[in-house]
Amino acid sequence: MFMMFQVNEIFLLKFIIVLPFIMGYFTIFTKNVKLVKQLTLFTVCIIFISSLYLLFKFNPLIPGYQFVFHFLSNPSYDSNILNLVNINNSFFFGIDNIALIFILLTTFLFPLVILIGWSINKQTIFFFQLLLILEGLLLIVFSTLNILLFYISFEFILIPMALMIGIWGSRQRKIRATYFFLLYTLLGSLPLLIAILAFYHIFGTFNILFYYPLNNNYLLWILIFLAFAVKTPLFPFHRWLPEAHVEAPTVGSVLLAGILLKLGGFGFLRYLLPLLPEASATFKPLIYTLGILGIIYISIITIIQTDLKKIIAYSSVAHMGLATMGLFTENVIGVNGSIFVMISHGLVSAGLFFAIGVLYEQHHSRLIYYYGGLVNYMPLYVCFLGCVSFANMGFPGTSAFIGEFLILQGLLIDNFIATFLAATGVVLSAIYSLFLFNRVSFGYPKQGYIKIYKDLSRLQFYIGYIFVFYVILLGIYPNIVLYLL
Repeated sequence: MFMMFQVNEIFLLKFIIVLPFIMGYFTIFTKNVKLVKQLTLFTVCIIFISSLYLLFKFNPLIPGYQFVFHFLSNPSYDSNILNLVNINNSFFFGIDNIALIFILLTTFLFPLVILIGWSINKQTIFFFQLLLILEGLLLIVFSTLNILLFYISFEFILIPMALMIGIWGSRQRKIRATYFFLLYTLLGSLPLLIAILAFYHIFGTFNILFYYPLNNNYLLWILIFLAFAVKTPLFPFHRWLPEAHVEAPTVGSVLLAGILLKLGGFGFLRYLLPLLPEASATFKPLIYTLGILGIIYISIITIIQTDLKKIIAYSSVAHMGLATMGLFTENVIGVNGSIFVMISHGLVSAGLFFAIGVLYEQHHSRLIYYYGGLVNYMPLYVCFLGCVSFANMGFPGTSAFIGEFLILQGLLIDNFIATFLAATGVVLSAIYSLFLFNRVSFGYPKQGYIKIYKDLSRLQFYIGYIFVFYVILLGIYPNIVLYLL
């Protein structure tokens, strides 16, 4: 586990963690909006390229964490590692295959997020500073091996998101949505803090490098599960998500759907399942029950929605319910499928929110009844919306199909009834995805409400079809992700 790697990779991991904070600090000293935008875009692109180099250097055949380092020093990771001074309070960092996948998703999405928010004209410098801070916090969450630092960063992520909703939100309810999002998710995470203190009492350290599985500790399992179930969000802990999505700006919705909803799944993979395997097996029927209820009930709720953003928001709850079921199948196929679904959802759902944002930016309405016949006026947009809508329903040839197929296969090995009930979500997702696409794209244009139509701009075209390209690429060649698992 503590193998010595080249200093270059360790330095690069340090570099991508601290760079967003350094650049965010430097932007304080300039009032040139254009310069801040360019610096932010340059920073996130450099981080993405650096993460690709980490992918190239990462060896998926080596178990455990790679590129491990102590943040404040550079000790040699050999048999003397246990002699490090003040080991309980030290900040270790490192990545395994799961962390690397989520880091790549984060660094890939942020350049697109910067471009989506390029036209923000209210408190622009502060907006881009928040994005830099948010990326830095996310990279800490995925790479830290100190569970206390994980919790601190995990909670601090709420502040930039709450500010985005409250300042750049689109409607009058944005302040209410901000408080609802902040209080719901913050209170939901308090059980995790109690669990962390319990881990410290048991192991005498916050560093998960020195943790080992615990047997039959059901109270700890419940505490950790509640915290990550709220973040996922798993039914019935999902109430904060539709409100936050509807009131958030397009950038906020893309970040929520693309990355932040994956923090719960990452927490399950990193902490709950490895540290409490027996309790996880005991509570598996509960997870399956909540997952199935979420898939069926939330999908039905999605079908009757009239707000375009709420349709995508509720569908996210259903998809993440299926992903959570896959994590608890206790077989490689189901777990790999769950990780693949989370990556796919990060692309597909982010693309859908971007598509809805394009319409809202032009017409300032998200009610589905105001739209129709866009294929006659916005063919590029309709083609893009069709691709991500079909991906959302798990159409063969898209990334979502691969993930859902693997989860159902893993569930079938474990429980036939759960597989049958979970598979109904595939049918229901086709209903609400096709409903959205058909109502917006075909039929008669609502000339009484919308008189001017404008197709995708050049920048919007590039952003949208980057999403489409990778959704189809992962659907055709899923080994790009699966070889790491």
